[in-house]
Amino acid sequence: MKLLNIIFILFFVNFLYADSVEKLLVYESPTCGCCVFWSDYMSKSGFDVEEIKTNDILSIKSKYGIKSEYISCHTAVIDGYIIEGHVPYTEVEKLLKEKPQNVIGISVPGMPQGSPGMEQGMEDDVYDVLILYKDGSSQVYATYRGKEKISN
Repeated sequence: MKLLNIIFILFFVNFLYADSVEKLLVYESPTCGCCVFWSDYMSKSGFDVEEIKTNDILSIKSKYGIKSEYISCHTAVIDGYIIEGHVPYTEVEKLLKEKPQNVIGISVPGMPQGSPGMEQGMEDDVYDVLILYKDGSSQVYATYRGKEKISN
């Protein structure tokens, strides 16, 4: 009987944990390789990733209120926040831990060389991760060179 109780408890705890892990939904073009590389990077970093291939990525960006100056090639959604472009996983973890109010998410506009998913053997770009506010404004959340954080 004790063994049965232990098995039930382990099953129940596993069930609760599985429900608490939210998927990172990644909307991407079916022909974009760097989107797949970023999704793989996020999966290897511990996120439960689901890739959603779409030929209408601009409507996804519009649906989530991403202004044109903040867009990149793919849009991800997790826990009510958008993750736009080649954002390092540490900034996604920071966002999910802090849970800031009046924010739609974070973005790496464009496709900076050396950012996660954009490693092509050339010199790494310096780029900002922006926090995007509901009023359409943004602020620098962190600055990187490739995958290396150089300032908060």
